[in-house]
Amino acid sequence: MKSSEKPMFKLGTSSSEISTNEKFIEKKIIFNNNVDKSAFKKGLKVLLNSYNKSILAPIEIIDNETKQNTLKPSLIYIQEIKKPWIYPEWITGKMLYDLGGIILKQQEILITNGFCLVDCRPENYWLAPNPPKLVDLGGIKPLTEQNIESFKSDFNVYIFNPLLIEKELNIPVSAYYKGGLQKNAISATKLLSSWFSFRILKHSFINYFNTKISQEILNSSPEFIDYLNRSFSKRDESPSIKFRKNILSLQKKLIQKVKPSFANKSEWIDYQYFHDEEYTNNKYKSINLFISKIDPSRNIVDLGANLTTIKNNRINIRIDKDIEVCRKLQAESKDGQITLLIDIAEALTQKDKLDFMSLNCKGFADTAIMMGLIHHIVIDSGLNVEALYYSLSLLYKDILLEFPKDKDPMVSILMKKKNEFLDWSWEGSHSEACKKWFNIINNDTLSDTRFAVHLQNKNL
Repeated sequence: MKSSEKPMFKLGTSSSEISTNEKFIEKKIIFNNNVDKSAFKKGLKVLLNSYNKSILAPIEIIDNETKQNTLKPSLIYIQEIKKPWIYPEWITGKMLYDLGGIILKQQEILITNGFCLVDCRPENYWLAPNPPKLVDLGGIKPLTEQNIESFKSDFNVYIFNPLLIEKELNIPVSAYYKGGLQKNAISATKLLSSWFSFRILKHSFINYFNTKISQEILNSSPEFIDYLNRSFSKRDESPSIKFRKNILSLQKKLIQKVKPSFANKSEWIDYQYFHDEEYTNNKYKSINLFISKIDPSRNIVDLGANLTTIKNNRINIRIDKDIEVCRKLQAESKDGQITLLIDIAEALTQKDKLDFMSLNCKGFADTAIMMGLIHHIVIDSGLNVEALYYSLSLLYKDILLEFPKDKDPMVSILMKKKNEFLDWSWEGSHSEACKKWFNIINNDTLSDTRFAVHLQNKNL
């Protein structure tokens, strides 16, 4: 490894070495044998020829020919680092569902040609483009029953379970990953709704018994485990043609069962219709004027996004914590537009560094639009005013901030609900805190109770 490169560590396989610099990522794979190495090279070629847009092609592959029998076969591949990088802890259910479809299509292509993927973790993919691109290529293996079972297990843990939990319990897939639930043995049989679907019930019972048997094996005697190891080699054989045809049939049916629905249960879906037409038009004008001042090379994030700005192609990232809103935004977004499901108020506390970095995608965006959000963050969620502006100053160069006055109906109802003292005035606590880190450029009147200000960072 060169001195300018840094090692990178991730779970998956201990037989690989990863290093990175600002522009490239380099991965060395040590294979079990030449059959695995050949399968990797041929399987990669198949995906590049048949489904090129779903894979991040290496810019170079360095094949380390094995000249001594004592050395394991290996190779190195180098890829360009792509931004922004999206973490599973930020994604929407619709994004995960779409990724599941991409993975099944990749797997189908590989199986047809005698190869397969053994894992399907979202962190192996660059999730920003549409379709997502496979980055960690080490999961391309020979087609064997053991490798197929490994894939099925991963599909259940990383795709099916989080989508099922979001669909039935309304817990976002981002929360599933944030809580590390993929590390736990979750059984869908404990969800009442799963008993009304034969496929889900059958699938869940099989996974339950597989997990139970695996735990019993780990607690077994060394002699019994040695016997299993001798029997296990039979699973390295390539599956029959009949078996190949039916490998993915269950996964394709299961993913349809957990497809995110658009129930329009959220009042925020129709937020753009809550206010009168004059206010809405003034809001559009203020946003467009602000964006016109931002250089096209810079990226913009809409915090607390709703469908108001969905048609504005200059906005690259939209963030909200409402599941229904995010589903709708994801469904209507174009290639290059990103939707993230994040509790913005919680992220601004900086308690969770990964959440905090999501608000500008680790520096990818340096401009923010905050319309109709600040009163929910400060009054409803209870974030201190100084903490708000300080955190924003670490993230953005320019911000368009909508501020509702104390006589605004929404502010009034939130203040009554909170039932505690709060100095809610722009001239007082807000501008005083804001001026520590921002210059206030101008003030646009949106309505009798609301205005927008352009904040320019003093330090960035």
